[in-house]
Amino acid sequence: MNSRTSVWTRVIFVILLLAGMFVTTASTSGISAADRGRDRCKRRCEEVYKARKYECKRFRGRERHRCEEEAKRERNHCKDHCR
Repeated sequence: MNSRTSVWTRVIFVILLLAGMFVTTASTSGISAADRGRDRCKRRCEEVYKARKYECKRFRGRERHRCEEEAKRERNHCKDHCR
C-alpha cells in the first residue's frame, strides 16, 4: 500500500511539474499586446519626427536648427506618452 501511494505521488508530482513548465513557456513565448502597441506608438512618433524634420529643410541657419530641436522635443514628448 505504501509503495502504491509513493508511486502515485511521484506520478502526480511529474504531471504538475510538466504542466507548470508548459504554462511558463506558453506565457513568455511571444510579445505581449502592450509591447506591440508601444512599438506601434514609437513607430508613429518616429514617422511624425521624420516628416517634421524634412519640413525644416526649407529653413536656413538658426531657424532650421530651432525647427529641428522643436521636432526632437516633440518626438521625445510623444515617446514619453508611449511608455
